[in-house]
Amino acid sequence: MTYQATLETKTDDFGDLLSEDKLNLIKSNVAEIKQLEDKISLKFSEKIEREYELIAQDLKAKGYTAADLDTDEKIRGILTERGYNIQALKQYMR
Repeated sequence: MTYQATLETKTDDFGDLLSEDKLNLIKSNVAEIKQLEDKISLKFSEKIEREYELIAQDLKAKGYTAADLDTDEKIRGILTERGYNIQALKQYMR
């Protein structure tokens, strides 16, 4: 966020204008950070997706439906207590 703010103002911490070389370096750093963030996000989103798929399979095997996730307070409580998003989980129950 600091890099983004610096790019917007095009000044350093002392208020002096930055050279094109410095601005290009900052832009390069921002692009590299964005690439790493995307890589991390992809890695964790795949893991989370797989986890939700497994939970949905388990719930369906036990006879639960997507509608139960709205009406069954016991199962809702267990899932939310464990940090699961009910609306996201319903997507995997179909």
